[in-house]
Amino acid sequence: TWTPTATDLASVYPAFRAYELPVISRMYRPASGFIDGGMRAGIPDPLVRDATITLYLDRKRFLADLGIESVSEIVPMLVTPAGRILWRTTGRCTEAADRSLRDAVAASL
Repeated sequence: TWTPTATDLASVYPAFRAYELPVISRMYRPASGFIDGGMRAGIPDPLVRDATITLYLDRKRFLADLGIESVSEIVPMLVTPAGRILWRTTGRCTEAADRSLRDAVAASL
């Protein structure tokens, strides 16, 4: 649900980039070719597919470091190139969340 907002922001702000980062435990790294192929097949939009980067790492630590308590919902974030989180929310894109992100992007770029 965030793709239309991200696409629009990228058209307005050339420095804005959106990525989808599925996080998978590093123990699945040996099967990454199979997993990545399945993900490619499951993402029909080539722009979304090109902006999807699967991370194979210590998933529990990654989630803990970012304060993500559940993987049942998406956690969109606005992050600086240095890794500073400027904005975040949890869940689907709503009108209020869309406006909040747009305001944060406008203030940061």
